[in-house]
Amino acid sequence: MQRVSRILAASFCLDAAQAQADITGEVALLSDYRFRGLTLSDGRPSLQANLDWSGGNGWFAGIVASTVRLGRSETVAGIAGQGYLGYGGRLTRTSAWSGGLSAYTFPSTGRGSTDYQEGFLRAGSERWQAGLYLSPDYYAGGTPSAYLSISTSRPIGERFRAFAQAGWLVTGRPDDAQPSDRRSQRFDARVGLAWDLGIVIAEASIVGVTRDNDRCRSDPDACKATVVVGLRKLF
Repeated sequence: MQRVSRILAASFCLDAAQAQADITGEVALLSDYRFRGLTLSDGRPSLQANLDWSGGNGWFAGIVASTVRLGRSETVAGIAGQGYLGYGGRLTRTSAWSGGLSAYTFPSTGRGSTDYQEGFLRAGSERWQAGLYLSPDYYAGGTPSAYLSISTSRPIGERFRAFAQAGWLVTGRPDDAQPSDRRSQRFDARVGLAWDLGIVIAEASIVGVTRDNDRCRSDPDACKATVVVGLRKLF
């Protein structure tokens, strides 16, 4: 998810070393829920909510819930969740690092569980971020994954902020004899603009993903480039 202003700073623990424990939250309504370039809401609107806790000693944790529509031949609607726990600290006066573990859970689509876990390591500031996410069992498919993300955001005046993100996902093992386990990769990108309206933050972005990979060849509708608009309320 894209966040702006204080949410970006908090997620990288920029003031965790000096601040007291704090709880922040967000609710969002999006025209399409895109995760690493792919739709998880079947191209339909999604309602999301998250709660973040940051301690004054560098520890942080949070939970995220999103409405999703999964499956190909038979769509299953439900709630997907994410929980995470990590620790972070300063690199310089204006940059920080964080690392930890995330766990994802999804509604069952009749093909067994797709829940999985991954570790992450991130570094950045309010204006730029980079992260590496590693899983030994991506979407419970029996194959490892690595996802590299680089993003940036820049203020435009007092109420606008431009943001961009690019990601590279690699799954599977090289030279694997099993077709389902062979290495596959895809790239995704997002470019957008956020507008602080005071009560809520409005945003619009263009999301795209390369389609010459196994997932997009088998489910091309999930990979269509699209414009995502949304409203976010921070508290």
